[in-house]
Amino acid sequence: MIRNLFLLFQSLQVPIAPVEPISYSVAVVGDNQNGPNIFSQICNSIRLENVDAFVGLGDHIQNRGAIPSEWIDQFINPLSPIMSLPRWGARGNHDDVLGYQLFFWNLPVQQNIGQWTAFTLGSVRWVILDANDETFDLRTSMDPGHPQRIFIDREITSQEWIRSKFRIVLFHEPATTNVWYSNCYYQSYQTPQWISLMDRLQNSGCHLVLNGHAHGYERSLWRNGPMWKITSGGGGGALDTICGGGYIVALVEHHFLKINISYDSIEVRVLSPQRTLRDLVVIR
Repeated sequence: MIRNLFLLFQSLQVPIAPVEPISYSVAVVGDNQNGPNIFSQICNSIRLENVDAFVGLGDHIQNRGAIPSEWIDQFINPLSPIMSLPRWGARGNHDDVLGYQLFFWNLPVQQNIGQWTAFTLGSVRWVILDANDETFDLRTSMDPGHPQRIFIDREITSQEWIRSKFRIVLFHEPATTNVWYSNCYYQSYQTPQWISLMDRLQNSGCHLVLNGHAHGYERSLWRNGPMWKITSGGGGGALDTICGGGYIVALVEHHFLKINISYDSIEVRVLSPQRTLRDLVVIR
């Protein structure tokens, strides 16, 4: 039933309307990029997990649309075992805008700046943001008074946000990460604005923030909680290294997430490409 609901709204290309509390599960993958063999193995495992939807955390191709066949070779072909699943997600810095619109569900370009949206499904308010402020050479969407900042400030005070049992926000580049490469220096676009956003999300009752970009897995509590911050970029791209500290779990392994959602809990399972459990956290 839930799959038919997803597909209906996907075909209409309108935001999903609030529905009665239901249980469902989603598979989450970030940064498969130019690792189609590993991504293909992950997609086969996702099929065996019998999830209801696919959630992408960005960087599903390597060269930002410069090689159009990448969407076929690196994403669509490996995705074939689960192609019928509805999907949504946050665009990564390696993804082109038009390709992401074409191959992902309901991600409009807002005011010619970026791609963000929000919808309620069951007990969860899902919010998708665009950390790629380089879109159309504008890097100001999270500055005070600018479009995406206005959107999120309105969202976290909206009745849809307040009335939801759980709130999950996803965007590609994390505000901070301890999984990176080279000399382990990391800075996202407009880092102070995204750190400020994390503070506002936690203060507004967000339960979970999902990011990609760093090629590994990291779970931590934002400023010691209660909001969970999970970085999941193990979909196939070359793995990074662990540096720094302040995390609860960090793994430099290829993996995917299976998130089981019910009315009163969110269970996040971290699975290897072979479906071995690597980490587990339950949010109530």
